[in-house]
Amino acid sequence: MTAPRWLAPAALIAMGFIVLLIVRGIENREFSERAELIVEQVDGAPDAVIFTWRGRVEAPMARALKKAADTLDPGVTRVVVSLDSPGGAVAEGRAAIDVLRRIKRTRRLDTIVVGARRCLSMCVPIFLQGQTRAASGRAKFMFHRTIAVNAVTGERVEKSRFDRDWTSDRLFERYFGAGPVNPEWAARLREEWRDGDVWRRGSALYAENSGIVTDVLRTGVSAEAFAARPSP
Repeated sequence: MTAPRWLAPAALIAMGFIVLLIVRGIENREFSERAELIVEQVDGAPDAVIFTWRGRVEAPMARALKKAADTLDPGVTRVVVSLDSPGGAVAEGRAAIDVLRRIKRTRRLDTIVVGARRCLSMCVPIFLQGQTRAASGRAKFMFHRTIAVNAVTGERVEKSRFDRDWTSDRLFERYFGAGPVNPEWAARLREEWRDGDVWRRGSALYAENSGIVTDVLRTGVSAEAFAARPSP
């Protein structure tokens, strides 16, 4: 049974489940352990740091980003966020994005997906926060509609078509209907993802003028090498 949207969290708990809204990639097996944020200084570029997140978009991602941002040296003027994620919870992704937007108020923020790493589902809106959004040609991106899962068991919770469309449309308008994404490309994506997961390589997103990937990296370019380059 699908719980009405107006039920309070306490009522949901009393009913024996908590529904968690997620956009989740299908390749989760490599991310079975809890991720952590790695913060690295950049050799040859003392004004830049790299935040690397490899794992699902889930707690404590936003909290870790905030802690790292709050303790940045005043001399740091550029943050590069390196991503490798199968996606995860919409709420945690939104909180992480809020932190990244605060960083952008005082520093340059770039995002990157290197090699054959992935940025799937809720990872993509996070990637979109970069002023430069670089990816290797082999990097994999995936877009799809939201699903709901039981936060305790991880099992999928069936929702009405109306609820699925409503939450998916809100997600789309928030992150793909505005900002850097090409409106014509976004309109095609909106039609395409109604039929299921939409996959693209980094090279394809650039070639299609999607607005998602602004720079295609040569094979073998690392996050460190990218961050060591002068800012645009």
